[in-house]
Amino acid sequence: MNFPQEIPEQKAWKYAQTEWERSFLLHAPPFDIKHLRSKQIEDRYLKNSQIRLRQTFDGKTKTYKLSKKVVLGKQTQRWISTIYLNENEYELFAQLPAFFLKKNRHYYDKGDTETIGIDHIVLGEKEIWLAEVEFSSETDLRAYTFPFPFIREISEEVEFSGFEMARVFSDFSP
Repeated sequence: MNFPQEIPEQKAWKYAQTEWERSFLLHAPPFDIKHLRSKQIEDRYLKNSQIRLRQTFDGKTKTYKLSKKVVLGKQTQRWISTIYLNENEYELFAQLPAFFLKKNRHYYDKGDTETIGIDHIVLGEKEIWLAEVEFSSETDLRAYTFPFPFIREISEEVEFSGFEMARVFSDFSP
């Protein structure tokens, strides 16, 4: 595994985990999603870094976290490390220059082991629907068949990463 030089390989897995994920571009949600549990997500991708500052709101509770994601070979496999923050810590980091992206994420629980995140992103006049599924292994990732109609799989398309969409469309965010 090739980690960036700032991550000592012998410590890489002590504070982080591997994230296996596939993403799909949708025409629209595959069904009426109003009944699904959901969160409002506001991401700030700190400029000149691989760090994301995230605020989520589920209708009751706000959660704040700072994450670093590093692609490991393929876009579908990432090394991720996260720190949960309180509101004051979040506000401190929120002062740093960043690209912004807001979205609503709806969670479709398919059985006990599979959750599909359906993201609704509005960028000016453009509306984007994405679906993401996380896996515990590469074997599970490869064996998966997405259960709904979709335009195409975008797992390896960097332009659909949160960071890249925020960078390109930051003018439409706060």
